[in-house]
Formats: sequence, C-alpha cells, structure tokens
Amino acid sequence: MLSHAVVPLRPSTPRRMLILAMSAVFGLLASLAIVLGREMQGDGFRTARELEAATGHPVLAQIPEMPLKGANVGECHELCVSGLAHAGFRYSHALKRSSNIMAK
Repeated sequence: MLSHAVVPLRPSTPRRMLILAMSAVFGLLASLAIVLGREMQGDGFRTARELEAATGHPVLAQIPEMPLKGANVGECHELCVSGLAHAGFRYSHALKRSSNIMAK
C-alpha cells in the first residue's frame, strides 16, 4: 500500500448548476437547429400568388404586413379594410366565373 485513503471533506454530488446550464445551452442549440432546418425546407407558401397557382382557387383574404417601427394604427386599419374589400371583390368575381363555367 502506497498511502492511506483520505476521507473527503464533503460528500460528492453531481454538479447541478453545471448540468442545468449545459442542458439549457444544448436545448437552445438543438431548437435553433430544428427551426432553421424547417425554415430551409421552404415547403410553405410565401405569397398569395404561389397559393393560387398551386391550388387553382382564389385567395379570399390575407393579413397585411404591418410595419414594426412608427406604425400608425389608423393606417393599418385602412390597409386591413381595403384588403378585405379587395378580397371580397375577388371572391365575388370567382363565384361569377365558376357559375359561368357550370352554366356552359
């Protein structure tokens, strides 16, 4: 025997804070990789025209993009109302077109 065993000053335990911090970092990295991977797939529709081309049906309404800085609430409301009115016109035009096709 080279030396006698030394009694530790405190019991050995897992380093909880280190494990928690490393788990949080790895979790954030994994979720970021998943989000970026799904975004890179590009299997969705970016514009109304893409959706119309793929389905053959008119887009009835869409949510307009709102500016982040200096947004004017009245202006955003005006955009929403005009967008819905335009969508209603397109829908009525599509109904007329489909009824003309069915009548033939």
